[in-house]
Amino acid sequence: WTVAGDNVTALCFRRKQLIVGSEDYEIRIFEGEDVVMETTESNVIMNLVGIKEDFFGFALANGTIGVYNDAKRVWNARAKY
Repeated sequence: WTVAGDNVTALCFRRKQLIVGSEDYEIRIFEGEDVVMETTESNVIMNLVGIKEDFFGFALANGTIGVYNDAKRVWNARAKY
């Protein structure tokens, strides 16, 4: 699915929003067909999960995990290999 700008690698539903992660390191939040938030991470988004009404978590291909509160990143950590 390339409507999100690149190949989609992760999807998550929250409230009436669709959260999409893609190979271009972008996380986008859609309400209907409109993008209401877009942010760039440091690697390919591998997983997205709704946590609470306003929070969602993400995991990247490089081992980074984190949490957003709507459009603001509130926590992240990098795995050390």
